[in-house]
Amino acid sequence: MKRLFKFALAVSAFFLLGNASTYAQKFGYLDLNELIEAMPEMNDVRTKFEAFQNDLNDQYETMTVEFNNKWNDYSTNIETMSEAIRQIREEELSNIRDRITQFEQNAQGLMYQERSNLMAPVIEKAQEAVQKVCKANQFTAVFELSAQPLAYYDEATMVNVLPLVQQELGI
Repeated sequence: MKRLFKFALAVSAFFLLGNASTYAQKFGYLDLNELIEAMPEMNDVRTKFEAFQNDLNDQYETMTVEFNNKWNDYSTNIETMSEAIRQIREEELSNIRDRITQFEQNAQGLMYQERSNLMAPVIEKAQEAVQKVCKANQFTAVFELSAQPLAYYDEATMVNVLPLVQQELGI
């Protein structure tokens, strides 16, 4: 009877330990921003975004030069202008000023949209690489530290996935 009890205890322990290792969870972490910044595609994104910004700056500069030229002409000739011409010039200046203000407001949205469009394929590639690495290495969960830092994590019990993903991307 004692032997049977020891055998049953040994079998139970074996199954409990076997199940524990079967259900072991593997957690990782990475800084997605760090990964994306290290990707070679970011050089192209930066170059294209800078060119877009330069185009916007050129348009802005053209409008301000137009405004300044008309303002200088207006202020130089105001004494000799008829009332009707003066009102027309003031309306022109007001319209140009309004266009500049509207352009400034739209430019922020345009830059945000352009950056989003340029970043989308880079982010998608990074996320696909993260998923591939996590599946291949059987991670239960990987926490993204740059977006929502964890209140606490024990670095010794988690895996920094960044080097694995960088290797997957050939960085």
